[in-house]
Amino acid sequence: MLSELEKIVETYFRKDDRLVTEKNQEMIDCFMKLSARTEEEFYPYLFRSLYTFSIVNPQNHKTIADAIYNANQNISWYKENKQFKVAAQIGEYGISYCQYSYSLPRPLTELYLLFMMVNYSEFFADLGYSTKYYSVEKNEFNKQDIIDKIKSIEAEWKAKYPNLNVKTDKIKFDDFVSFNQSFTTEIEYLNLETK
Repeated sequence: MLSELEKIVETYFRKDDRLVTEKNQEMIDCFMKLSARTEEEFYPYLFRSLYTFSIVNPQNHKTIADAIYNANQNISWYKENKQFKVAAQIGEYGISYCQYSYSLPRPLTELYLLFMMVNYSEFFADLGYSTKYYSVEKNEFNKQDIIDKIKSIEAEWKAKYPNLNVKTDKIKFDDFVSFNQSFTTEIEYLNLETK
């Protein structure tokens, strides 16, 4: 089973001349094989853990900033062509890639968690989180709770990162595209020098 999951990852990152649609189909086929398994075959591979990835050395903030910047540069075409859901997810990709691939400083991990709780509020509500940073019913951001949480993260880590300062006035709450792009841009420009 793990080899099938690894095959999906390998397919995604493989450097070859195949079309993206071909790679996507191969990954879909792998997922379909997994979904065809019975519960008895599948459940032994699930486990509870605080961490699912190996510990890696932290990257300097420039590496993280570059990943965010590069992802955000790819949003424009999708916005112009009114593919807003894709544009929002591209804005999500840069920071998500860093969270997946690197050992991020704890305040960035906490900001990332907040970011995901805004983007997937219903999912986190189903997990039992009480604060909903985005109301699907009202189609609006809970702006003050988001800002309060950012300020709480800053306060918690100020002793170690004295220059940690998210410019919350630059975060846009118009829609998910503008929120994701402005939120991750603020992460891109953070000063994470330690004391």
